[in-house]
Amino acid sequence: MSYNGSGMPENEIPKVFDRFFKVGKSRSGDSMNNGLGLSICKWIVEAYQGNIKIEVWKEKEQR
Repeated sequence: MSYNGSGMPENEIPKVFDRFFKVGKSRSGDSMNNGLGLSICKWIVEAYQGNIKIEVWKEKEQR
């Protein structure tokens, strides 16, 4: 999966798999986001002995 949105502060990256975690206070009013999506993904992947991780790409780096 990839995300090409506005990004997030680096200090919040380790928390993205936490239940109910939302990036930044400005997005907390988003009623469509309850902060469970990546938490559920991680749970499913690990239940099947898989791994899930976050890779950070700087703007100028090639993928």
